Amino acid sequence: FMFQSGPQPPCFEEADVNGDGTIDISDLVYLVSYMFQGGTAPICLAEADVDGSTTIDISDLVSLVGFMFQGGAAPITCLF
Repeated sequence: FMFQSGPQPPCFEEADVNGDGTIDISDLVYLVSYMFQGGTAPICLAEADVDGSTTIDISDLVSLVGFMFQGGAAPITCLF
């Protein structure tokens, strides 16, 4: 998934994929649903780009799992 050009809604916290103000398991479930089950796109796609690569792919899931469960690096600052 690539970001589309044009204005994006403001992002508040990278990795808060479902936009509820916290980073938790529901964000991971939301991202999996969006990527693999045709779920609703995040309101701000940049929040789903957990690793800051400008694409939404499996590395974002790996980064989110690492941060949440393995003491991995915190998500990058939201760029939008």
